[in-house]
Amino acid sequence: MEADFFVLYEGKWGILEVDGPSHKPESRVNEQERDRLFQHNGIGIIQRFTHSKCEQHPDDVVEEFLQIIKKIG
Repeated sequence: MEADFFVLYEGKWGILEVDGPSHKPESRVNEQERDRLFQHNGIGIIQRFTHSKCEQHPDDVVEEFLQIIKKIG
């Protein structure tokens, strides 16, 4: 199993996932099981962003993700 991006920010771990064309509704159950495995192993912040948003607004995605880590973590 691998994540798109492991992020350590202010001492807190998170995973930023980029969901592209290969992320289909039928694979969502497997993705949720993988997310739970990460959470059971101490990574409580997993956020998904669309490929198009990441490509068109990468700075906004990173800023939003870091704000989530600040609030949740």
